[in-house]
Amino acid sequence: MAEGQNGAEVALLYPAEALMSTYRPGLHGGGGPDNMRVASCFRSCGATLFEGHRAFMFVDAPSLAEAKVSGDALVRGDLRWRVVVLPQATTLSSATLRNVYAFWKAGGAVVAVGACPANSEAAFPDATAARLCAEMFGEGYLRRSFSVARNAAGGVGVFLAGQQVATLTDVVDALLEPPVTVTANAEKAAIRVARRRTAEGDVVLVLNDSPDAWRGTVRLAGNASCELWDPRTGTHGPGGSQLAATADIPLDLPPFGAVLLTTSQPLAQTRRDLDEKNFQPTMMPLGAPVKEVGAPSRARDVKAEHHVNPDGSAWARAHILKGGVDTFMFVPFVYGTSPYMDGMRGITFETDVKDAQPHAPELLVFAAMEDGSMFLAHTGRSLADKGRERSYVPFSSFTRHGNSGKTAIFDPTKVRQFRIGFGGYFGEAGQTIAYEVTPPVGYR
Repeated sequence: MAEGQNGAEVALLYPAEALMSTYRPGLHGGGGPDNMRVASCFRSCGATLFEGHRAFMFVDAPSLAEAKVSGDALVRGDLRWRVVVLPQATTLSSATLRNVYAFWKAGGAVVAVGACPANSEAAFPDATAARLCAEMFGEGYLRRSFSVARNAAGGVGVFLAGQQVATLTDVVDALLEPPVTVTANAEKAAIRVARRRTAEGDVVLVLNDSPDAWRGTVRLAGNASCELWDPRTGTHGPGGSQLAATADIPLDLPPFGAVLLTTSQPLAQTRRDLDEKNFQPTMMPLGAPVKEVGAPSRARDVKAEHHVNPDGSAWARAHILKGGVDTFMFVPFVYGTSPYMDGMRGITFETDVKDAQPHAPELLVFAAMEDGSMFLAHTGRSLADKGRERSYVPFSSFTRHGNSGKTAIFDPTKVRQFRIGFGGYFGEAGQTIAYEVTPPVGYR
């Protein structure tokens, strides 16, 4: 894996310009609500691609600006990208946006998530950026709704609203054939993929990122044949039966085990025709009703109040008694059995903040599992923002928190509580943080 160069053909922009332009200094840090949205979207995009068995690489804006358009690819040195993902990139340099637009005009695929570039180094807002984005992503992006735009050269621009970040891997897969596809036992596969391109062909690392053994099959792009190298034994040989009707490669990976697949030629990933009808977001009911809304969990230096409304929503208020100490408050929605249903990609709920404040923490969600394991997800929603706002939390955003329980990989079928609130906040004595939150529902 040390040879050659990164062979991933999906580029995820690190939105430095958007992070810098939205940063708002504050006594208690955090960068401000707009900054939180950029950071949360960037994290979610990376997590979704990672969970979706997709090889990708982080790129910065100068790299995209300096890359050369070559057919349906952007090429910079030995690197080439055929799908570019822009996560909440509200500010982007003119040179970068123009080159991404030229890539799209030549037949490339571009996906914007959450927001499109509206500002440049020259203007806030930038009229040229608005014009290019309207052509590249369609007018739907102005309404922050799902939108697709195509051109005569085969270029495709896709705008995903913030809640649709959970579908990012599916959208990318619908645009460009993955280097590795899990073809059997995919629902239990915590498979991660890395791809290198060398002078002798491709090297693909397939990792089982789980404490449980996994047995299934995978397929390389173009049904390519390969040699399989097993670092546990040092053995290598043909990957699967290449003379059979299928090119599926059987794998038997132990906990956190990996194999290497090598090819004699670079993998050829086919561009695909995206069918936008498959990506319209829809709400769906939970698999189990809320059993109870519990009393908020809270720190010692917080006085908490709450009540449950007739519609099942909950109102909670935290009055901070001592400044400069770690404070938290979470409202638990408790279920007798898992609320997960097949097809759910995450949960969504609304919060209503009555009072605007110069600083307040980000809204967080804990998922408590049946064995006591805890997983945490960010929403990008600042409790300093007055008003009602809907948050979407994809399951791919949950990461292990703490060391209680034995569940290492987030499994929505084992959830027993969603706890919604804030934590890790070093506020001021006398500050009050209040919000109303509706019961979570599912979405797909």
